Amino acid sequence: MVLLGLDLGTARMGFALIRVNLREGKAKLIKMGLLETSKDEDKADRLAQLYDYLKLLIEKFKVKHITFERVFFSKNVKTAMSISEVAGIVLLLCSQYKLPYTEVTPSEVKKVFTGNGRADKRMIGEKVREILGLEEMPKPDDVADALAIALVGAKKLLEEA
Repeated sequence: MVLLGLDLGTARMGFALIRVNLREGKAKLIKMGLLETSKDEDKADRLAQLYDYLKLLIEKFKVKHITFERVFFSKNVKTAMSISEVAGIVLLLCSQYKLPYTEVTPSEVKKVFTGNGRADKRMIGEKVREILGLEEMPKPDDVADALAIALVGAKKLLEEA
């Protein structure tokens, strides 16, 4: 099963595709990267670009599940609203492709990897690197976060299997 993990954002969105073997309880990295849109473009055009690229990933890699970070609190209302708009696009794609999805909170991701809901990004990135056997910690943070989110989604699926 191919799972897509997303660290939502309008200007920068990290993504990670992993193959999850539910029988063996293993996950393998397929692809990771960063989707970027220009702040000079209209918001609707930026959201359309993200929609089109996510659609391409879903179709090309035959994604069967999406996991993304749920925004439940933000000091910056403008940022929270922007991320919520991107979440709407992801939910629309889930509906269109009949894909199940999992929403996770930042503290849930931190707790899964470190046992501490207040761990820093470096600790999580290092644990992700270790689990997937990567030579280096994924960069930038958006990509490392997407990988961590994908692995938490995989863990939840394994627990349900």
